[in-house]
Amino acid sequence: MSRIICGIDPGKDGAICLLDEETLKIIYLARMPVVISGDKKKTKREFDIPAIVELIRRADYVAIEKAGAMPEQGVVSMFNFGAGYGLLIGITAGLGKPYSLIHPRTWKGRLLRDMPKGKMSSVLRAKQLCPEISLLATTRCSTPHEGMAEAYLIARYGKNQIEPF
Repeated sequence: MSRIICGIDPGKDGAICLLDEETLKIIYLARMPVVISGDKKKTKREFDIPAIVELIRRADYVAIEKAGAMPEQGVVSMFNFGAGYGLLIGITAGLGKPYSLIHPRTWKGRLLRDMPKGKMSSVLRAKQLCPEISLLATTRCSTPHEGMAEAYLIARYGKNQIEPF
């Protein structure tokens, strides 16, 4: 019986991937579910908690990229990111799912070590490992979504973190 691994690139611009442990087939891959509220002048994006719960509920194991302070981010945006990160951990723990927090340096060191440096290295590696992968966030997009590539790679790395049957 194959297990489902969930890889999460946290943040509202992140993504979630569900991956079959045995076949490495992508079951689900999309941007982080969010809902938009407010009016045209002031819109607000919030995590779509019911959608996230349903995705994580399908997983047998969850690998979440460990969050840390980023020097280029302001205090408010970092606080909001941290709150979302905590929400994802809380949902995972609340559902009783085994999980690990994986430092970006750890998974990138393993999966991106022979890749050229730069923002698109995750996209290039994801395409190498899974040539049929679609990293377009919507049908109107022409640029691959880096968060989707990273969620896929985090799930691939997470496969090595779980105990064998």
